[in-house]
Amino acid sequence: ITEAVSRVQEVLRGEEAAFDQTVERGMQFFAEIRAEVVSSGGSVIPGQRAFFLYDTQGFPLDLTQQMAEEAGLTVDVEGFEKAMEDQKERSREAMRDQQAMKAGVRPLELVAEQTAWLQQQGVAPTEDGAKYAFKTGRPDRSKGDNWRCICTLTTPGPCEAVVRAIYGE
Repeated sequence: ITEAVSRVQEVLRGEEAAFDQTVERGMQFFAEIRAEVVSSGGSVIPGQRAFFLYDTQGFPLDLTQQMAEEAGLTVDVEGFEKAMEDQKERSREAMRDQQAMKAGVRPLELVAEQTAWLQQQGVAPTEDGAKYAFKTGRPDRSKGDNWRCICTLTTPGPCEAVVRAIYGE
């Protein structure tokens, strides 16, 4: 039991030191953010900046709000929550991509030869937006389904030639 007590105390000291470093780093970044806001004549710490403190520095929002209040500032909590939701969506998207890759699903990528072929066929280049929508759906085990992948390819005309070119037919 004596050994366990000393081990617990050692771990606690390590955790306290790590927390102190987190707070110190957060305070330095907060000071920079406060200076930017004040020098620009503002009184609100942008939510995105508060989220940076939280996400990358481990600095709790309530501490940021308290320090802002002490400096005569406020925090854009709505912007913070939006940044938090955006981060969660990026995380969910990355997880979906990982799961798709594990299931053997690969994104449709056209290499130079394929895009050159499209150009030779008179297909004009378009804007950079997504040309296809990809989603996976849960399998309907009662129908004997495995994972289903749905890919919608947007083409400037009939897509049969594009599909034949992609599959080398």
